[in-house]
Parts: sequence; structure tokens; C-alpha cells
Amino acid sequence: MHPVIEEILSKRGFTKEEKEDFLNPKYENLHDPLLMKDMEKAVSRIKKAFDSGETIAVYSDYDADGIPGGVMLRKALEQSGAKVFAFIPDRHVDGFGFHANSIAGLKEKGVGLIVTVDCGIANLEGVNSAEEAGIDVIIIDHHEAQGELPKAFAILNPMQPNCAYPFKGLCGAGVAFKLVQALQQKNVLKLADGQEKWLLDLVAIATIADMVPLTDENRIFAHFGLRVLQKSRRKGLQALINSLRLRNITEDDVAFSIAPRINAASRMGEARLAYDLLNTEDDKEAILLMKELEGVNNSRKGVVASIVKEAHSRIVDGGLAEKPVLVLGSTHWRPSLLGLVATNLVEKYGVPVFLWGEDGSGEIRGSCRGNGIISVHDLMQEAKDSFMQFGGHKQAGGFTVVKEQIHHLGDALVSAKEKLIHKDKGEKDLADAVVSLTDINSHFLKSLFSLRPFGLANERPLFHFPKIWTEETKMFGKTMEHLEIIFSQGEKKARAIKFFAGDLKKKTDAGTIDIFGNIEEDPFKGRDAWRVRIIDII
Repeated sequence: MHPVIEEILSKRGFTKEEKEDFLNPKYENLHDPLLMKDMEKAVSRIKKAFDSGETIAVYSDYDADGIPGGVMLRKALEQSGAKVFAFIPDRHVDGFGFHANSIAGLKEKGVGLIVTVDCGIANLEGVNSAEEAGIDVIIIDHHEAQGELPKAFAILNPMQPNCAYPFKGLCGAGVAFKLVQALQQKNVLKLADGQEKWLLDLVAIATIADMVPLTDENRIFAHFGLRVLQKSRRKGLQALINSLRLRNITEDDVAFSIAPRINAASRMGEARLAYDLLNTEDDKEAILLMKELEGVNNSRKGVVASIVKEAHSRIVDGGLAEKPVLVLGSTHWRPSLLGLVATNLVEKYGVPVFLWGEDGSGEIRGSCRGNGIISVHDLMQEAKDSFMQFGGHKQAGGFTVVKEQIHHLGDALVSAKEKLIHKDKGEKDLADAVVSLTDINSHFLKSLFSLRPFGLANERPLFHFPKIWTEETKMFGKTMEHLEIIFSQGEKKARAIKFFAGDLKKKTDAGTIDIFGNIEEDPFKGRDAWRVRIIDII
């Protein structure tokens, strides 16, 4: 390891043994699935369904965790001869979770067992209705239970009380894969030894998309899943990857190209489309579904662009651009799209952004995105009395608010930010390391990229380039909103960019500046080329 990267790992608290496991993930280091509470019960109930020819419904959430997880579990059961079909609730009609209104239809189809993926832990009424109708329910979820648990036949969720499973950070598809492992271990599935690894492409998509911590088992899933994704046998994924012209597939390709298209389907009321794309085994159908999904994604982009434009106008007209936290909303805005809008506004204005809209049930729901400096979760925690519910982490979150409180939310969050800044007044360098251009060579880059895949709990290192000289600055892009800097230290030069740079270009006029940013491969400059993705300039 390059000494700078070695120091970053040490700062992040890795012991020598942990460092070895982190840098060289091993499939055999996955935990025993039977350590999870209720796993033995779930395995025995599914074996009973296999033996009796009972119909199993895989009831999955409609996002980029639930859909890949649902396809993955269905494939594993089908390949072993089970009678299985899929059910996905409609985001705008049914809302999130497992609902009682779907039970009658499942009963008519002869379903005797429902296995949820990425939902169910908070749905007492739905689960209890199924059990009353004579349908057993196995809940696969990873969300924290709020109070009483549903009376399901079995609950697989490492976050539930009294579960001794050693890793609590799995996404829904990750928990579903643990069930597949247990079924394989108990010889219920008829998969060849190691065949379940071919399911890891779907698990990796879900793990990266759901922004769970990329540590422990999730790092193993993402590491090997990206390898499987590179040579995925799934017709739909092949069509999508070819359409997007992805070559060496990274976590960024999943996060910014593949997952948004899966999520776009449900955001636009077409969740089944994404499911069918991942599930199809027909080449022609795969291409047709891919093109249809691309059309839906383009429609989603159009709606998002319209909301972004409206938000920009309101910020400018209302004199809000200097606010330390931006809070905007409209009863006409679709909550499912607001995370994408918030990301755009953070890029433009450089402050935490909270956006809200009204869903089909009349509830005020929103999304927030951070600027990489202050945690949006900490902001919501500091202003917790303003929310009905909230959750998330440093960079992203979601919330619900009572209508009477919504117009006070901006003031509450600005006040929360002031309190947090006051608590953390000590001078400190937020960067992971201070570097100069002389530090960066092929050894440095190889060491840095060995930390991949990056994500929550394994963020890209933030580097501080002090006292660099700006050789050239220019704005680029169709609307000239993006900034490029050619900078130098001594004899060496490098390239830095910032998308949606706002007024950041003014800071480059000083000649000598400090740049804070991430180092990434430069896709336009050939092999071994790199650039700085600017976070801030001082």
C-alpha cells in the first residue's frame, strides 16, 4: 500500500487483520445464515412448501433493493422446482409495505406461503390478515421495527430484537440471499455447490443502490457481485449494460446508471417493467423491455427537470440562495422523485437540501440530501420535533411531516444547523489526507482504487491539495454550468472538475488556492488517467 492510503486506513480504525480482510474479501468469510433468528423455521416451512407442491408468492418492495432481491429469490426457488410467482405493490396505489388489500387476490391464486422481500416488518395488519386467511408469511426485511412485531410464521431481519446475527447492516436482498444460503446448506435447493454465487449480481445491485454500509458482508456481496455483473447471464441486464455501453462495471455504474433505471420504473408507476427486465430469459423480450424502461427513465428525467426548474426559480425569486439549508415543497411534487431533485440542488447551491411533496394518501413526505460536510441525519435529529418520522444517514434521508408544521420546517433546520456548528467549533481539516501532486503516481492510484467499492461507511477519501496554482479555468457543458481547472504544483499538472459549479469559479481568481476533492479515474483521458472531483475550493 502507498503510505498515504495506508495512513487513511489506519485513521479509519482498521487493525492489521481487518485491513487484510477488507482489501482481500473472501466469500468464505460470510457468516453462517443459520445464526439469524427464525432461519431454521423459515427453511423448514419452505421445505414443506416444496414437498407438498404448495404455491409460494414472493412479495417484494418496488425499489432497487426489493426488485433485484425478489427476482433473485424467485430464481433460486424456481430453479429448484418450486411453484412460485411474483407480486409487487404499486407505489402510488398501495404505497410502501405489505398490505391487507392484496391478500384476497393471492388466496384466489392458491397461495399458501408468502415470502416478503424488503418489507413487512412494520405491516401488522397486512401480515395478520394473511395469517387469518390461512396463508403463512415469512418476512424478509432489514428495516428497524417500530414497536410491536407482526405475527408472521417467521421473521428474518437482523435488526429485530433478540437476533444474534453478527452483522446488522444487510439490505433486503442481502437478507434474502442469506435465506438462499441456508436453503442450500440444508439441501432444500437443487443448485450445484457454489451455484448460488451467480445470484450475487442482483445482490450487489441492491446493496449498492440501497446505500447500506459497504463493510463486513456487504463488502463481500458488492465485491463479488460486481464481478458477476460484469459477465451476467441475465438477458435483461446484458441488454441494459450494452445499451449504456458499460465496460469495466463499477459501483458508480450501478449507483448512477443501473439502479436509477430500476427505481425510475416504480417512481413512474411501472415497477413491474423493471422486475420483468431482470427476470426475462428471452433475448428479444429483453431488448424490448430495456427500450421501454429507457423511455420511462427519460420521462422521469423530464419530470425531475421540470421540478428542478421550478425549484431554481423559487430559490432565485425568493432570495433563498444564501440560506444555510434549503427547504422547498409543493403539494404537486411527487415525493418519489424529490431525492433526485435534491441532489441536483445540492450540486448547484452547496448546502443541505430538504424537499417535500404530497403522496396519493395526502401525506407530506420528503427527501433530503447532504453537501458532504454536515449530516442531514444529524440535522433531522436536532430538529426532531418538526418531523413525524425521519431516517437516513450523513448524505441522504427521508421524512414525513404534519401539514401544520411544514411551513416552520425551514426555520427549524436552519436553527438546527447553527446548533450543530456551535457544538463543533474546533478547527480541523475535514480531509482524509493532505497531498501534493508529487504523491500521486501509479502506486498511489492502485492503492487508492483497492479500497473499492466505495459507498456508505467506506466513502471515497477526501483529499486536500494545499497552495496549488491555477493554470487555466473554464466553464463547460451545454449550459456552461460545469467548471474545469488545470492546476499545477512544481512541474506537475492535473485536471479538476466540478459539475454544477455555481459561483465556485470566482474562488479560482486568487491564483493560489486550496482544493478539496476526491480522486477518480478520468474516463475521457485514457488508461491510468485521473482527475480531481472538486468538493470545495478555499
